[in-house]
Amino acid sequence: NDETPYTEWLNLAFKSLNEGGRLICFYRWDVQDEFVAAIEDAEFEIKNQIVWNKVSHGMGDLTGEFAPQHELAFYATKGRYEFKNGRPKTVYSFQRISGNDLIHPNEKPVGLIKQILKDIGSKGEKVIDPFGGSFSTALACLQTGNDCDTCEIDPYYFGIGKVRFDYQVNRWHEGLGTPIKDGTDYSKIGIFANT
Repeated sequence: NDETPYTEWLNLAFKSLNEGGRLICFYRWDVQDEFVAAIEDAEFEIKNQIVWNKVSHGMGDLTGEFAPQHELAFYATKGRYEFKNGRPKTVYSFQRISGNDLIHPNEKPVGLIKQILKDIGSKGEKVIDPFGGSFSTALACLQTGNDCDTCEIDPYYFGIGKVRFDYQVNRWHEGLGTPIKDGTDYSKIGIFANT
């Protein structure tokens, strides 16, 4: 949500990917040009723009702007990648998370991320999400059988995301624990601690 978006990570992402690696980069419409330049400067090839139709609109200027009902992302590759599961469409329709249920201000529905992962990858591939937020990508990877490396710079959101992830891991794989181990007791956060 910065006026000048943080894009320096794209160069490192490109260097980290194998040939055929894929990038999905969500962005705000008003900083699209900055993201195009940064993605291309990192040597990715932008293949498509993806639209997430949020089904219902959000807030904003109620009398002077259109009601925002979508979010944009770029799909880019390092070299050539051929889809393994058929050619995906550029529009994904998934209900946005209501304001009362949001854990993170930029939270994506797990179902949306899960569908994107199925469309552009294969089970067992590693997924890297450098902006973990509410850990939606980590939860989607848990469901799709992908490995996930994620991080979140904000300790508050990291804590909430970890509690959310631990809760789901324990719910889906009772007794197996969690692959995230940092020694911190997040039971005091409370969002899922007593659920």
